[in-house]
Amino acid sequence: MNTTFNRAALVLVILTMAITACGQLISESDFGKVGDVDTPTSEVDENRDQVDQTEAEPLPTEDPMANEEQPVIDGSLFWSEVIDDRTGLRFAVPCFWQVNLPDLDPGGLGAFSIRNYDEAFVLAHPRSHISEDEGAIKIDMAYFQPSSLSLPTDTNLGEFALAITDDELSELLDTEEVLVNHQQALLVTNRDTRDDSTYQYHLFGISDDLILLFSVWPQSALATPDVRGVLNSIAIAREVNVQIPQIIPGNPPLGVPAPCLKGFETTSDQTDLSGTLSCQAAEVGSAEELACHIQAALLVRDMQTLASLMSDPFTIGYWGSEGGWANPMDMVNEISHNRLPADTSGLTFTTDRNVFPPLQGMPPERMFGPDIDVALIIYSEGWGGDGGGAALLYIVQDSGEYYWHSMVYSHVHFDK
Repeated sequence: MNTTFNRAALVLVILTMAITACGQLISESDFGKVGDVDTPTSEVDENRDQVDQTEAEPLPTEDPMANEEQPVIDGSLFWSEVIDDRTGLRFAVPCFWQVNLPDLDPGGLGAFSIRNYDEAFVLAHPRSHISEDEGAIKIDMAYFQPSSLSLPTDTNLGEFALAITDDELSELLDTEEVLVNHQQALLVTNRDTRDDSTYQYHLFGISDDLILLFSVWPQSALATPDVRGVLNSIAIAREVNVQIPQIIPGNPPLGVPAPCLKGFETTSDQTDLSGTLSCQAAEVGSAEELACHIQAALLVRDMQTLASLMSDPFTIGYWGSEGGWANPMDMVNEISHNRLPADTSGLTFTTDRNVFPPLQGMPPERMFGPDIDVALIIYSEGWGGDGGGAALLYIVQDSGEYYWHSMVYSHVHFDK
């Protein structure tokens, strides 16, 4: 076996999981304990971050029933227990999360993923690019054998962390022994030398020649109650029980179904946009009149009219990703088949900047550069196959005429 190749591939897997996400496997192994970690020990218990479900204080009210004690919801009912029969690894996940365990072990090492979104959510993003602000979370659990890296089978976790650090791509900053569900683990902190960012992952010893790596994307999600709940539930040794979290899981990304949470979703203080443009006073030949024509054509799916209102070429940008341009007929086909819901009656439209998304502080006029004369921007919600997306529609002026020049599409409501 080519040790150099395996080491490089291993480092690539770790860096990929730290920045984006991975996927695949392993063979069955007896339980055992990896040797001691030669790193400073601190009395840290990962379970200290476990969040308990508590009852909110009642608001002042005249209702005589308001002060009666309300039942405490058992959050553990919204979690499922998972077992990897190949290794005996057990853990809990929120009831709607997807666990991509392979059905069969093809005999090779690899990883499997756990995530709070489905394949439809991925396909709704151009080039499967998902931005960190959409609430998507992906956990990768990867199995590794020290012997495949020409390391002793009793290699401890600290030595393994050092061995898989590629000096050209990353730098090992710190290792810390921690307890996860009363089991020894190693929290590793690395620096990515390509962009100077830091990332963390956990290592667990499953047997003398089998190590589990637990990594999260995005890194900020490592501190979320759901991820901490998965992490702190892990049971490797036979005598250790899976610790089912007592909290109700957080909501999925917008548009991802979570039927098991029906009636218990976390409420948001962000009100939904409603309404359409008022077109009674729109002047003939104005940008407002064109906006009303666009709105009307979208609501009845009149693709021929939409194409006639577009500039040639027409541009679509994708929030958090790239975009492209094409002739109007190709673009209306793209919009009709991939961007509009089957039922367009739920589309909303506004030009009120007070209800526009923040757009990370970027004035929307700047999204297409300084060379276009933006006359009006419409913010519209209700887009996408599930109606959970949104779009910015740009009307520009050129030689005294108004055109629907472009749009920016988001699978969710941008950063609203």
